[in-house]
Amino acid sequence: MKSFFLYLLFALLLNGCGGGTYQDPERYDSQSIEIMKKHALRGFDYHAVVHSSSSYESPYVYSHTSFEKAKKDGLNDCGRKYKNCYVYKLKYLGHDPHVGFIYDEASEKILKTKKQKKLKSTTNVETKSESPKKELSFKEIMTSYFGSRDLDEIEGLWGYRRDNEKEARIYLIIKSDDYLYKEIVIYHPVRKFEGEISTRLVKKINENSYKTKATWLNDGVADERDGTIKIIDKFKLKFETDRHCYSSEKECLKAGTFYKKKIWPSKTYADDAKLTQDQVETLKDLLD
Repeated sequence: MKSFFLYLLFALLLNGCGGGTYQDPERYDSQSIEIMKKHALRGFDYHAVVHSSSSYESPYVYSHTSFEKAKKDGLNDCGRKYKNCYVYKLKYLGHDPHVGFIYDEASEKILKTKKQKKLKSTTNVETKSESPKKELSFKEIMTSYFGSRDLDEIEGLWGYRRDNEKEARIYLIIKSDDYLYKEIVIYHPVRKFEGEISTRLVKKINENSYKTKATWLNDGVADERDGTIKIIDKFKLKFETDRHCYSSEKECLKAGTFYKKKIWPSKTYADDAKLTQDQVETLKDLLD
């Protein structure tokens, strides 16, 4: 009888030690990103952060060649240990040896398209055995990012050129799952910036203005400063960045203002004629 009570006490102690406290997965976001980077170096760009409401461990990162495969692996593995398993976050994070880490799938598609065009222009060798692949039109490329949905006024390709630079800077503004919109660098005189997120539109101030977080380099390390974007009209944006001080030992960044013009979608007859949306719809009905 005495040995039975000792066994029961030992079992209770084990259960008590295994309880722990629930770990909020948001606390581990930065650690998860570092794990994703390691997996991306091995060619796995699609990541699922899987957790359980009954787990007292930190969440696990599962990576694969698609979100579906990453989710399946993660939920199956978690289900062997815990109940109530769920996918906390899905994230694309890839790697290109010429660019570095890519944090956005749309950026990765754009970079691939640019590389294919560059490769085609630098080679003169034709192989008869391989049938040439059809090159996507500009419209088809844009459709692959935006789909068939109607674009918001601020979405599309935007660009500008500084007076002291020979090449223009081109950006893509698109809706974001993590904030309102994101601005991705498509073409830049500094090539390493291409594919990176330049500006995050984090809050809508009014119908024509947004609060932003703009990316800047601080001694080679990416940092952010506050700013605003104002829609002047359909084809012109005003960017303003606040004065920003990294530390008392460095010279502060001055407040700045610059403008970007829309490259795509381009102007239509309705834009030139300054038709209202109701007038545009009426015109469409008449033409149909």
